[in-house]
Amino acid sequence: MGVKVSGAQLTNYKDANGNTITGTPKLVGPAGVEFMGKNCHVHFGQNTRFKGTISFRRDNSTVTIGRDSWFRGVMSLGLDCNITFGDDVYCGRDLYMTTAEGADITLGNDILISDSCY
Repeated sequence: MGVKVSGAQLTNYKDANGNTITGTPKLVGPAGVEFMGKNCHVHFGQNTRFKGTISFRRDNSTVTIGRDSWFRGVMSLGLDCNITFGDDVYCGRDLYMTTAEGADITLGNDILISDSCY
């Protein structure tokens, strides 16, 4: 059983399982982070906009979204995974990103991703 953090709770969250959320995203629709593992972390950079779901399926994973970036979609992370967005990354609607055990996804700075990418 996991814990879902949403809305105003998405600011500087910490729980007994070592899961954390740092930074304060500007919500542009329904948004949440689901922790089903332990020691998972989300960092929202300055002026980040967020709509959708980040779901940690296992332990020890991290999501970092850089400053002035937009994320609208779903992220799903397995055990020991990382998803990193640089600064000024813009995601169109309905982006779906998933990582399996030990895998990483890294996007640099100044990137545009179109709508409905899976």
